[in-house]
Amino acid sequence: MQLTTYSGIAIDAENPKADQIELIDIAIALSRVPRFVGHTRHPYSVAEHSVLVSYLALDKYKQPYQYNQGKYYALVGLFHDAAEAYISDIPTPIKQQLKQRIVEVELKFEEAIFDRFGIKHPDPEEKAVIKSFDNSAYSIEKEQLRADAWGYTPFKNDKTTGIVLPSMPADEAALMFIRQFTRINRP
Repeated sequence: MQLTTYSGIAIDAENPKADQIELIDIAIALSRVPRFVGHTRHPYSVAEHSVLVSYLALDKYKQPYQYNQGKYYALVGLFHDAAEAYISDIPTPIKQQLKQRIVEVELKFEEAIFDRFGIKHPDPEEKAVIKSFDNSAYSIEKEQLRADAWGYTPFKNDKTTGIVLPSMPADEAALMFIRQFTRINRP
């Protein structure tokens, strides 16, 4: 089973390879994949979510002596959902029902993506750190993007971080993703 990416690369979905992965494909695809399957007050993409997780990692590890650690977690945070550029964002309740097969495919893409960008595969402890940033991002997103039972939640910024999640077009979200990658990889 093959899928063709934005840049025209044909990828074997059963066996993706690092040399078939391109940053532009991930950025464009994630910018077009809606977070929460689109059930938000305004469009919000997985690319935007990924940049937020990366930002939260950089913010936590911002001391000069934490530079390498912050850079690593920011990269892993940026790419923690990158497999969704190829398999889309499957809501957690559904993913739990389809778990085995979805997880196998997702892990193969994650491995190819991390190999392509020279990112060390996170061990369980490192995955837990990234999950904490992911959960923090979820809390911010839930507060600002999810509608209550009446279909409306007043717009407000996160009280703890001051982060405001604006609505942005997909091309801006893709560019933001690429800029965050470039920012993290500056010497």
